[in-house]
Amino acid sequence: MADKSGSQTLWDSVPWQEWLDTPPSADDPSPTKPVGWHKPCVPYLHGANSLQTLDVWIPSPSHSKSHPTTSSALPDDTQLLSRTGVWIVYIHGGAWRDATIKAASFAPTLHHILKSSDPATAKIAGYASLDYTLSGGEAGEASRNARHPDHIIDVLRGIGFLQDIVGFKDNYIILGHSCGATLLFQALMDRERWRIPRVVVAGEEHRSENAALSKSASPSPRSIIKPSVAIGLDGLYDLPGLIEDPGEKHSRWIPEYEAFTRDAFGDDKETWFDVSPVSVKDWVREWGRNDGMVVLVQSHDDTLVPYRQLTGFHESLKPAMDAGLEVFELPATGDHDALWETGDQIARIIVDVLIEYLDKIDRSARPAKS
Repeated sequence: MADKSGSQTLWDSVPWQEWLDTPPSADDPSPTKPVGWHKPCVPYLHGANSLQTLDVWIPSPSHSKSHPTTSSALPDDTQLLSRTGVWIVYIHGGAWRDATIKAASFAPTLHHILKSSDPATAKIAGYASLDYTLSGGEAGEASRNARHPDHIIDVLRGIGFLQDIVGFKDNYIILGHSCGATLLFQALMDRERWRIPRVVVAGEEHRSENAALSKSASPSPRSIIKPSVAIGLDGLYDLPGLIEDPGEKHSRWIPEYEAFTRDAFGDDKETWFDVSPVSVKDWVREWGRNDGMVVLVQSHDDTLVPYRQLTGFHESLKPAMDAGLEVFELPATGDHDALWETGDQIARIIVDVLIEYLDKIDRSARPAKS
Protein backbone atom coordinates (compact mmCIF):
# COMPACT_ATOMS: atom_id res chain seq x y z
CA MET A 1 0.00 0.00 0.00
CA ALA A 2 1.35 3.41 -0.93
CA ASP A 3 2.21 6.07 1.60
CA LYS A 4 -0.68 8.47 1.15
CA SER A 5 0.76 11.40 3.13
CA GLY A 6 2.73 12.84 0.20
CA SER A 7 -0.21 12.55 -2.16
CA GLN A 8 -2.54 14.11 0.41
CA THR A 9 -0.29 17.15 0.75
CA LEU A 10 -0.42 17.70 -3.00
CA TRP A 11 -4.19 17.15 -3.06
CA ASP A 12 -4.75 19.63 -0.25
CA SER A 13 -2.66 22.27 -2.03
CA VAL A 14 -5.55 23.00 -4.42
CA PRO A 15 -8.93 24.01 -2.96
CA TRP A 16 -12.27 22.87 -4.31
CA GLN A 17 -14.04 25.27 -6.64
CA GLU A 18 -17.68 25.32 -7.61
CA TRP A 19 -18.12 23.36 -10.85
CA LEU A 20 -20.12 25.54 -13.22
CA ASP A 21 -21.38 23.60 -16.21
CA THR A 22 -21.04 25.84 -19.26
CA PRO A 23 -22.38 24.85 -22.70
CA PRO A 24 -19.47 24.22 -25.12
CA SER A 25 -21.26 25.98 -27.97
CA ALA A 26 -23.20 29.21 -28.31
CA ASP A 27 -25.84 27.18 -30.11
CA ASP A 28 -26.52 25.19 -26.93
CA PRO A 29 -29.34 26.89 -25.00
CA SER A 30 -28.49 25.17 -21.72
CA PRO A 31 -27.98 27.66 -18.87
CA THR A 32 -24.73 27.85 -16.92
CA LYS A 33 -25.37 26.29 -13.54
CA PRO A 34 -23.53 24.75 -10.57
CA VAL A 35 -23.40 20.98 -10.84
CA GLY A 36 -20.74 19.92 -8.35
CA TRP A 37 -17.14 20.60 -7.40
CA HIS A 38 -13.90 20.91 -9.33
CA LYS A 39 -10.20 20.76 -8.39
CA PRO A 40 -8.17 22.19 -11.29
CA CYS A 41 -4.47 21.63 -11.95
CA VAL A 42 -3.70 19.40 -8.97
CA PRO A 43 0.01 18.45 -9.02
CA TYR A 44 0.52 14.69 -8.81
CA LEU A 45 4.25 14.96 -8.13
CA HIS A 46 6.31 17.05 -5.72
CA GLY A 47 8.25 19.59 -7.74
CA ALA A 48 5.86 19.12 -10.66
CA ASN A 49 6.18 21.19 -13.80
CA SER A 50 3.13 23.07 -15.05
CA LEU A 51 1.78 20.04 -16.96
CA GLN A 52 2.30 17.35 -14.32
CA THR A 53 -1.20 18.00 -13.03
CA LEU A 54 -4.74 16.68 -13.26
CA ASP A 55 -8.28 17.98 -12.93
CA VAL A 56 -10.98 16.29 -10.84
CA TRP A 57 -14.73 16.86 -10.95
CA ILE A 58 -17.19 15.52 -8.37
CA PRO A 59 -20.85 15.70 -9.42
CA SER A 60 -23.39 16.85 -6.87
CA PRO A 61 -26.08 14.28 -6.02
CA SER A 62 -28.59 16.92 -7.09
CA HIS A 63 -27.57 19.47 -9.69
CA SER A 64 -30.99 20.44 -11.02
CA LYS A 65 -32.29 23.99 -11.15
CA SER A 66 -34.45 23.34 -8.11
CA HIS A 67 -31.55 21.88 -6.12
CA PRO A 68 -28.41 23.84 -7.03
CA THR A 69 -25.06 22.98 -5.52
CA THR A 70 -24.32 24.83 -2.28
CA SER A 71 -21.24 25.22 -0.13
CA SER A 72 -22.72 22.72 2.33
CA ALA A 73 -22.23 20.06 -0.33
CA LEU A 74 -18.45 20.63 -0.46
CA PRO A 75 -16.81 17.19 -0.78
CA ASP A 76 -15.41 15.77 2.42
CA ASP A 77 -11.92 14.61 1.47
CA THR A 78 -11.93 12.12 4.34
CA GLN A 79 -14.87 10.35 2.66
CA LEU A 80 -13.42 10.17 -0.85
CA LEU A 81 -12.00 6.70 -0.21
CA SER A 82 -15.47 5.42 0.70
CA ARG A 83 -17.21 7.11 -2.24
CA THR A 84 -18.91 4.40 -4.28
CA GLY A 85 -19.34 4.32 -8.02
CA VAL A 86 -17.30 4.20 -11.20
CA TRP A 87 -14.61 6.75 -11.98
CA ILE A 88 -14.03 8.08 -15.49
CA VAL A 89 -10.39 8.95 -16.31
CA TYR A 90 -9.50 10.82 -19.51
CA ILE A 91 -6.17 11.37 -21.29
CA HIS A 92 -6.14 14.07 -23.96
CA GLY A 93 -4.27 13.94 -27.26
CA GLY A 94 -2.19 16.43 -29.19
CA ALA A 95 0.64 14.36 -30.74
CA TRP A 96 2.64 14.50 -27.49
CA ARG A 97 3.42 18.16 -28.19
CA ASP A 98 0.34 20.41 -28.53
CA ALA A 99 0.26 22.54 -25.38
CA THR A 100 -3.09 24.10 -26.32
CA ILE A 101 -4.91 20.82 -25.60
CA LYS A 102 -5.11 20.29 -21.85
CA ALA A 103 -7.04 18.42 -19.19
CA ALA A 104 -9.85 20.98 -19.32
CA SER A 105 -10.61 19.84 -22.89
CA PHE A 106 -12.75 17.14 -21.27
CA ALA A 107 -15.32 19.79 -20.23
CA PRO A 108 -17.57 19.54 -23.35
CA THR A 109 -17.90 15.80 -22.79
CA LEU A 110 -18.80 16.35 -19.14
CA HIS A 111 -21.48 18.84 -20.18
CA HIS A 112 -23.18 16.24 -22.36
CA ILE A 113 -22.91 13.47 -19.76
CA LEU A 114 -24.66 15.77 -17.29
CA LYS A 115 -27.46 16.29 -19.82
CA SER A 116 -28.00 12.54 -20.16
CA SER A 117 -31.19 11.18 -18.65
CA ASP A 118 -29.84 7.64 -18.44
CA PRO A 119 -29.94 6.38 -14.82
CA ALA A 120 -26.54 4.73 -15.29
CA THR A 121 -24.86 8.14 -14.98
CA ALA A 122 -25.87 8.19 -11.30
CA LYS A 123 -23.32 5.40 -10.83
CA ILE A 124 -20.44 7.74 -11.75
CA ALA A 125 -18.52 8.77 -8.63
CA GLY A 126 -16.26 11.31 -10.30
CA TYR A 127 -14.20 12.32 -13.29
CA ALA A 128 -10.50 13.02 -13.77
CA SER A 129 -8.50 14.35 -16.72
CA LEU A 130 -4.71 14.12 -16.87
CA ASP A 131 -2.08 16.46 -18.23
CA TYR A 132 1.48 15.22 -18.81
CA THR A 133 4.85 16.58 -19.88
CA LEU A 134 5.04 17.20 -23.64
CA SER A 135 7.76 17.09 -26.27
CA GLY A 136 8.82 19.59 -28.91
CA GLY A 137 9.52 22.57 -26.67
CA GLU A 138 12.56 24.80 -26.37
CA ALA A 139 15.60 23.65 -24.40
CA GLY A 140 15.06 24.29 -20.71
CA GLU A 141 11.26 24.34 -21.03
CA ALA A 142 10.55 21.69 -18.39
CA SER A 143 6.90 21.11 -19.27
CA ARG A 144 7.66 20.60 -22.98
CA ASN A 145 11.01 18.81 -22.99
CA ALA A 146 9.91 15.19 -22.54
CA ARG A 147 11.37 12.16 -24.26
CA HIS A 148 9.97 8.64 -23.93
CA PRO A 149 9.30 7.19 -21.38
CA ASP A 150 8.58 10.54 -19.68
CA HIS A 151 5.02 10.79 -21.05
CA ILE A 152 3.84 7.36 -19.92
CA ILE A 153 5.61 7.73 -16.58
CA ASP A 154 3.62 10.92 -15.96
CA VAL A 155 0.37 9.14 -16.83
CA LEU A 156 1.21 6.30 -14.44
CA ARG A 157 2.04 8.84 -11.74
CA GLY A 158 -1.29 10.58 -12.29
CA ILE A 159 -3.32 7.38 -12.10
CA GLY A 160 -1.39 6.19 -9.04
CA PHE A 161 -1.97 9.55 -7.36
CA LEU A 162 -5.72 9.28 -7.96
CA GLN A 163 -5.77 5.76 -6.57
CA ASP A 164 -3.97 6.97 -3.44
CA ILE A 165 -6.53 9.74 -2.89
CA VAL A 166 -9.75 8.19 -4.18
CA GLY A 167 -9.03 4.48 -3.83
CA PHE A 168 -11.04 3.34 -6.85
CA LYS A 169 -8.79 0.30 -7.47
CA ASP A 170 -9.85 -1.23 -10.83
CA ASN A 171 -13.35 0.28 -10.80
CA TYR A 172 -12.66 2.92 -13.41
CA ILE A 173 -13.09 3.43 -17.13
CA ILE A 174 -10.08 4.98 -18.83
CA LEU A 175 -10.31 6.66 -22.21
CA GLY A 176 -7.93 8.59 -24.39
CA HIS A 177 -8.03 10.52 -27.63
CA SER A 178 -5.36 10.26 -30.35
CA CYS A 179 -1.97 9.94 -28.60
CA GLY A 180 -3.97 9.83 -25.36
CA ALA A 181 -5.27 6.47 -26.60
CA THR A 182 -1.66 5.37 -27.14
CA LEU A 183 -0.85 6.39 -23.58
CA LEU A 184 -3.84 4.61 -22.05
CA PHE A 185 -2.91 1.32 -23.71
CA GLN A 186 0.72 1.85 -22.72
CA ALA A 187 -0.57 2.14 -19.15
CA LEU A 188 -2.05 -1.35 -19.55
CA MET A 189 1.18 -2.78 -20.92
CA ASP A 190 3.89 -4.34 -18.75
CA ARG A 191 5.76 -1.54 -16.99
CA GLU A 192 9.01 -3.43 -17.60
CA ARG A 193 8.76 -2.11 -21.15
CA TRP A 194 9.43 1.37 -19.75
CA ARG A 195 12.27 0.12 -17.51
CA ILE A 196 10.53 1.31 -14.36
CA PRO A 197 11.64 -0.43 -11.14
CA ARG A 198 8.94 -2.95 -10.22
CA VAL A 199 9.51 -2.99 -6.44
CA VAL A 200 8.60 0.09 -4.42
CA VAL A 201 9.88 -0.26 -0.89
CA ALA A 202 7.15 0.28 1.71
CA GLY A 203 4.97 1.73 -1.03
CA GLU A 204 7.02 4.91 -1.22
CA GLU A 205 8.22 6.53 -4.41
CA HIS A 206 11.98 6.46 -4.74
CA ARG A 207 14.58 7.84 -7.08
CA SER A 208 15.71 5.56 -9.86
CA GLU A 209 19.28 5.20 -11.03
CA ASN A 210 18.03 4.05 -14.43
CA ALA A 211 19.03 6.64 -17.01
CA ALA A 212 16.01 5.68 -19.13
CA LEU A 213 13.72 7.37 -16.64
CA SER A 214 12.87 11.05 -16.65
CA LYS A 215 15.82 13.33 -17.28
CA SER A 216 14.86 15.20 -14.12
CA ALA A 217 15.50 12.02 -12.09
CA SER A 218 12.06 12.45 -10.51
CA PRO A 219 10.70 9.62 -8.36
CA SER A 220 9.43 6.65 -10.32
CA PRO A 221 5.71 5.83 -10.08
CA ARG A 222 4.41 2.96 -8.02
CA SER A 223 2.55 0.15 -9.74
CA ILE A 224 -1.03 1.10 -10.54
CA ILE A 225 -4.12 -1.06 -10.32
CA LYS A 226 -5.11 -1.33 -13.95
CA PRO A 227 -8.67 -0.56 -15.08
CA SER A 228 -11.43 -2.90 -16.15
CA VAL A 229 -12.35 -0.93 -19.28
CA ALA A 230 -10.31 0.98 -21.88
CA ILE A 231 -11.73 3.21 -24.62
CA GLY A 232 -9.52 4.33 -27.50
CA LEU A 233 -10.76 7.33 -29.50
CA ASP A 234 -9.16 8.04 -32.89
CA GLY A 235 -6.06 6.39 -31.49
CA LEU A 236 -2.48 5.94 -32.68
CA TYR A 237 -1.71 2.26 -32.18
CA ASP A 238 1.02 1.53 -34.75
CA LEU A 239 3.61 4.30 -35.12
CA PRO A 240 5.76 2.58 -37.79
CA GLY A 241 2.61 1.83 -39.79
CA LEU A 242 1.44 5.43 -39.39
CA ILE A 243 4.70 6.70 -40.89
CA GLU A 244 5.41 4.02 -43.49
CA ASP A 245 1.94 3.20 -44.80
CA PRO A 246 -0.88 5.49 -43.66
CA GLY A 247 -2.78 5.08 -46.92
CA GLU A 248 -3.22 7.47 -49.82
CA LYS A 249 -5.77 9.67 -48.03
CA HIS A 250 -3.30 10.46 -45.23
CA SER A 251 0.06 10.19 -47.03
CA ARG A 252 0.51 13.97 -47.07
CA TRP A 253 0.89 13.86 -43.29
CA ILE A 254 3.87 11.47 -43.30
CA PRO A 255 6.47 14.22 -42.61
CA GLU A 256 4.35 15.45 -39.69
CA TYR A 257 3.85 11.92 -38.34
CA GLU A 258 7.58 11.29 -38.44
CA ALA A 259 8.42 14.65 -36.88
CA PHE A 260 6.24 14.22 -33.79
CA THR A 261 7.30 10.58 -33.42
CA ARG A 262 10.99 11.53 -33.44
CA ASP A 263 10.30 14.37 -30.99
CA ALA A 264 8.57 12.04 -28.55
CA PHE A 265 10.43 8.75 -29.01
CA GLY A 266 13.78 9.52 -30.61
CA ASP A 267 15.23 8.15 -33.83
CA ASP A 268 15.27 4.41 -33.09
CA LYS A 269 12.60 2.79 -35.28
CA GLU A 270 12.59 -0.33 -33.12
CA THR A 271 11.49 1.87 -30.22
CA TRP A 272 8.63 3.21 -32.36
CA PHE A 273 7.31 -0.32 -32.70
CA ASP A 274 7.98 -1.35 -29.10
CA VAL A 275 5.94 1.56 -27.72
CA SER A 276 3.04 0.85 -30.09
CA PRO A 277 0.07 -1.10 -28.68
CA VAL A 278 0.11 -3.39 -31.75
CA SER A 279 3.47 -4.74 -30.53
CA VAL A 280 1.83 -6.59 -27.62
CA LYS A 281 1.69 -10.33 -28.25
CA ASP A 282 -0.02 -11.32 -24.99
CA TRP A 283 -2.46 -8.71 -23.70
CA VAL A 284 -3.81 -11.00 -21.01
CA ARG A 285 -0.34 -11.28 -19.47
CA GLU A 286 0.60 -7.62 -19.84
CA TRP A 287 -2.76 -6.20 -18.75
CA GLY A 288 -2.96 -8.82 -16.03
CA ARG A 289 -6.56 -9.84 -16.67
CA ASN A 290 -8.55 -11.88 -19.17
CA ASP A 291 -11.89 -10.19 -18.43
CA GLY A 292 -11.02 -6.70 -19.61
CA MET A 293 -13.12 -4.70 -22.04
CA VAL A 294 -11.66 -2.70 -24.94
CA VAL A 295 -13.75 -0.26 -26.96
CA LEU A 296 -12.28 1.21 -30.15
CA VAL A 297 -13.81 4.29 -31.76
CA GLN A 298 -12.76 5.88 -35.04
CA SER A 299 -14.40 8.20 -37.51
CA HIS A 300 -14.14 7.45 -41.24
CA ASP A 301 -14.18 11.25 -41.64
CA ASP A 302 -10.93 11.68 -39.67
CA THR A 303 -8.49 13.57 -41.91
CA LEU A 304 -5.55 13.25 -39.49
CA VAL A 305 -5.55 9.60 -38.37
CA PRO A 306 -6.21 6.74 -40.83
CA TYR A 307 -8.93 4.22 -40.02
CA ARG A 308 -6.41 1.41 -40.57
CA GLN A 309 -4.90 2.32 -37.19
CA LEU A 310 -8.07 0.92 -35.60
CA THR A 311 -8.42 -2.11 -37.85
CA GLY A 312 -4.77 -3.09 -37.43
CA PHE A 313 -4.99 -2.83 -33.65
CA HIS A 314 -8.25 -4.76 -33.54
CA GLU A 315 -6.62 -7.54 -35.55
CA SER A 316 -3.69 -7.65 -33.12
CA LEU A 317 -6.13 -8.13 -30.22
CA LYS A 318 -7.63 -11.36 -31.59
CA PRO A 319 -5.42 -13.73 -29.56
CA ALA A 320 -6.50 -11.92 -26.38
CA MET A 321 -10.13 -12.11 -27.50
CA ASP A 322 -9.77 -15.88 -27.75
CA ALA A 323 -8.58 -15.80 -24.12
CA GLY A 324 -11.61 -13.81 -22.88
CA LEU A 325 -10.87 -10.15 -23.62
CA GLU A 326 -13.94 -8.34 -24.96
CA VAL A 327 -13.35 -5.95 -27.86
CA PHE A 328 -16.01 -3.71 -29.39
CA GLU A 329 -16.02 -1.11 -32.14
CA LEU A 330 -18.34 1.88 -31.86
CA PRO A 331 -19.00 4.38 -34.65
CA ALA A 332 -18.19 8.08 -34.69
CA THR A 333 -18.50 10.87 -37.23
CA GLY A 334 -16.69 14.11 -37.93
CA ASP A 335 -13.05 15.09 -38.09
CA HIS A 336 -10.29 14.25 -35.64
CA ASP A 337 -10.59 17.06 -33.08
CA ALA A 338 -14.35 17.47 -33.45
CA LEU A 339 -14.80 14.40 -31.27
CA TRP A 340 -13.50 16.12 -28.13
CA GLU A 341 -14.33 19.69 -29.13
CA THR A 342 -18.07 18.98 -29.23
CA GLY A 343 -18.05 16.17 -26.65
CA ASP A 344 -21.51 14.81 -27.43
CA GLN A 345 -20.28 11.64 -29.12
CA ILE A 346 -17.73 10.86 -26.41
CA ALA A 347 -20.44 11.37 -23.79
CA ARG A 348 -22.72 8.92 -25.60
CA ILE A 349 -19.90 6.41 -25.87
CA ILE A 350 -19.08 6.71 -22.16
CA VAL A 351 -22.71 6.18 -21.17
CA ASP A 352 -23.11 3.20 -23.54
CA VAL A 353 -19.91 1.58 -22.27
CA LEU A 354 -20.86 2.32 -18.65
CA ILE A 355 -24.19 0.53 -19.14
CA GLU A 356 -22.41 -2.50 -20.60
CA TYR A 357 -19.80 -2.47 -17.81
CA LEU A 358 -22.41 -2.24 -15.03
CA ASP A 359 -24.40 -5.04 -16.65
CA LYS A 360 -21.26 -7.16 -16.79
CA ILE A 361 -20.65 -6.57 -13.07
CA ASP A 362 -24.26 -7.49 -12.35
CA ARG A 363 -24.01 -10.70 -14.37
CA SER A 364 -20.80 -11.74 -12.63
CA ALA A 365 -22.41 -11.18 -9.22
CA ARG A 366 -25.34 -13.47 -9.92
CA PRO A 367 -25.08 -16.97 -8.47
CA ALA A 368 -24.28 -19.62 -11.02
CA LYS A 369 -27.19 -21.77 -12.10
CA SER A 370 -26.98 -25.32 -10.84
